[in-house]
Amino acid sequence: MRPAFQFAMLIQLATASDAQVPNTNEQPAVLEAGLWKTKLSVVEFNGTSTVWSDDSEMALFRREMLAQRQTDRQCLTPEQAREPISRLIVADPENCDYSSAVMADGIISGSVTCNAPPDEDLTLHLDGHYTATRAEVVVTYLLEDKGNGSITVKLRGRHRRIGDCRRARQ
Repeated sequence: MRPAFQFAMLIQLATASDAQVPNTNEQPAVLEAGLWKTKLSVVEFNGTSTVWSDDSEMALFRREMLAQRQTDRQCLTPEQAREPISRLIVADPENCDYSSAVMADGIISGSVTCNAPPDEDLTLHLDGHYTATRAEVVVTYLLEDKGNGSITVKLRGRHRRIGDCRRARQ
């Protein structure tokens, strides 16, 4: 898999909005429903891979990744607010194990592991904090491509409630 595609996939996973992730906490953390703004930035990128032809290609790709910024707005329903980890950090819910991801008492922590057939494994390490109207989380993605090396991407997501959701025009 080409590195640009891998990173695009990571950004899509981090901003996906339709996944339903089981909440493993006995008392789910709750964010306030409403309109939320998310700012994502790449804060670290490292890789060792045979897909780059030389060090200069790797350096160029690294600079491109570190320049990545994304802003998104999404409406968080009351149902989604009951399972907020699925809104802050998302990977493929069918191929990932969220059992050690925790969002409780203002802290976001733990890991998510995913199997990406045929030869890739993805691990997400979570570190963050939240209130009912704000959250910040740093997610370290480690993509292991068997036979081609590995890529580590650290994303910082800043989320804040900015108002109520507007009703759809009929």
